[in-house]
Amino acid sequence: MIESNKVLILEDDPNRMAQFRNMSDEIEIISTVPEAIQLLTDYIWRTLYLDHDLNRESFVDSNRVDCGMELVRWIVKNKPTIPSIIIHSANRKGSNLMYQSLKENDYNVVQSPWGGVFDDRSL
Repeated sequence: MIESNKVLILEDDPNRMAQFRNMSDEIEIISTVPEAIQLLTDYIWRTLYLDHDLNRESFVDSNRVDCGMELVRWIVKNKPTIPSIIIHSANRKGSNLMYQSLKENDYNVVQSPWGGVFDDRSL
């Protein structure tokens, strides 16, 4: 596994993607769970930002395989090294489920919902 000094961001909204890009050049933005799994398999990222709702949808069911919770299920099962995880989803229910699952599996995770007090110090 290769260590990266970059931040990996799971996000599908073009406006948010642009805002992330304006914060730092040290980021990689992807918008699907399979892309995230591949990059988490190949690299150790400094920080992982997670969105719950993908495919330009809002408030999706956390049981779907095309949402951020599916990536959390993969992380819990495969235990990749991720020093810091920030859940930036505005979907409170989905965000809480992601947070609980990661916290229960000893990941360093915080919730910082988009539109709330956003902490970009890790970028």
